[in-house]
Amino acid sequence: MYQVCPEFALEFAQIPELNDGVHTRAEVGAVWNVSKALHSVVSRAGGVPRGFFEAKPSNLNVKEIYMEWRGDGVERAEWRVRLGYSVRKIGPLVPWDAYYRGRVVGFETVGFENGEDVASFVDGVLAVKSFTGGDDVDGIKVSVELTRVGNMSFSVNNNLKFVYYADLLDKDDVLSADKYGFKGVFAVKRSYEGGLASDLNAMKDMVLAGEGDHRFSAAMQALLWGYLDGSFGVGDNPFGDYRSVVHFVKPIWGDMKGERWDEFGEVTSRLSLPELVDYYERKNFSYEYYRGPLRSVQQVFKDKRANCYDTTEFTVWCLRKGGYRAGSMVIQGAFEGHNVTYYKDKGKWFVMDNGGRWHAGIKGPFDSLKDSPYRILDFVH
Repeated sequence: MYQVCPEFALEFAQIPELNDGVHTRAEVGAVWNVSKALHSVVSRAGGVPRGFFEAKPSNLNVKEIYMEWRGDGVERAEWRVRLGYSVRKIGPLVPWDAYYRGRVVGFETVGFENGEDVASFVDGVLAVKSFTGGDDVDGIKVSVELTRVGNMSFSVNNNLKFVYYADLLDKDDVLSADKYGFKGVFAVKRSYEGGLASDLNAMKDMVLAGEGDHRFSAAMQALLWGYLDGSFGVGDNPFGDYRSVVHFVKPIWGDMKGERWDEFGEVTSRLSLPELVDYYERKNFSYEYYRGPLRSVQQVFKDKRANCYDTTEFTVWCLRKGGYRAGSMVIQGAFEGHNVTYYKDKGKWFVMDNGGRWHAGIKGPFDSLKDSPYRILDFVH
């Protein structure tokens, strides 16, 4: 598939169901059918359907680093290594924001033996445990994702060290055993070289390239679901009536209930286009009037009910995660100020308002926000 159309492969490899490889007979069959369908599309005049993948200016920096450790040659040393995000305060109303934190997006262990394993890999945080002695060297190849204003941290045997954006670009690092209190040598190298050892590693590399250069393709994921769930069969042309991403995904997404729609990180990645955010909110969110403590975007996602301020914060979160310039502003409402989302797409400005009793949706494009039909009272951020 990558040889036929690299852009498709970059997007297809991001699908969460495939991030850890293809396992079941159903997945194998679905991937094969998707591959044939995509090959048919790219070989025809007109090529890729509009919106299946879109280039974006990357707000993220994905770097590959290699960490390795060895004992002091005498005693068998136990190593516990944790790499993930650090909490960053960005204001009194938003205590932490994943958009500003570093995370692990892929990894491979090196030199691990029986009894040595990945302790956990949850929400972009990786923890591993291993033992070294004599000439034994263990390590991990890690792909980390950072924003230009974010940072991340790693710890060795519970000794914390921050890794900043510039550190990964400019230098390698050898941690001092005296300072960090472990026996042996621990080294962090800025990047690692090497070929693609397996199809799985190739897919991980494609995932990283896709996250850096293209928006997550919700339509590509829906295409896989369509074959897995029986919406499409062998020999079908799933693109025969293709008009837009939203039009394509609607019958496959269905009522947007169940385990595919329970995890905040996965769903907000899936809502990678403004039209998809708008569709999801119109179908799932309802207005609730309240004052006082604000709700986090995770709580809004869980409750599916919020006032205009918190709904707008969720909208901004999704759009920023998709690579858009977006923010919150206050406009004149019927009786008081009303929060809405503004964002920029392809050089034009838009306003999205799904935080009221009636979802107003997307308005635009405008050459300037001053050209919008709203009386702007203030910009929140």
